[in-house]
Amino acid sequence: MKPAKLPHVLIGGAVLLGGLALQSAAHGQGCDPASGRGGCNKLPPGAIPAPAGTSVHAWLDQMSIAAEADDFVVYKHEWYQGGLELGPYGQYHLDQMVHRLAHVPFPVVLQPEATNPAVNEVRRRVLIEGLAKAGVPDAARRVIIAFPKAEGMYGDGAYRIYNGIIGGGGGAGVGGMGTRVNSLGAGTLGGLSPR
Repeated sequence: MKPAKLPHVLIGGAVLLGGLALQSAAHGQGCDPASGRGGCNKLPPGAIPAPAGTSVHAWLDQMSIAAEADDFVVYKHEWYQGGLELGPYGQYHLDQMVHRLAHVPFPVVLQPEATNPAVNEVRRRVLIEGLAKAGVPDAARRVIIAFPKAEGMYGDGAYRIYNGIIGGGGGAGVGGMGTRVNSLGAGTLGGLSPR
């Protein structure tokens, strides 16, 4: 059986050697693909499309950057009883920001209290003092009062997403979170029971 396969190997080798000979002949004539000299065709810029997924990856990168910037927003609910001191989560959030501020270009954004501008300024000073106390050198420059770019979620949208998660469908735009069933048979999201 081996002698029958030998002609196929010889033909394949001859084709390969012929291709290499043509390629070396083209290069021997001074073919320069970059300049198009010597018989090579020069493709105009933009003739070859970008690799598949280039636009999608750029869009995902922008969404990732926007989400990371939102990590540095102090929302109104983080202030203890709507007052001038950070609540437990607000203090935790400030501590988390301190560890990352040296490595990111984002400002610390204070969500404004629209009805009382004086409260905004006091809260801004609380954040500046907390950051400075933790060793952030440019705290006064990093804290700004502005509306966050992230949009809130309306109740009807939250209801549909929650039911999608509990029902096992993953919800609109919330994939991979899944559900667990507690000892009472009620579904929980990430270990938190629904209210």
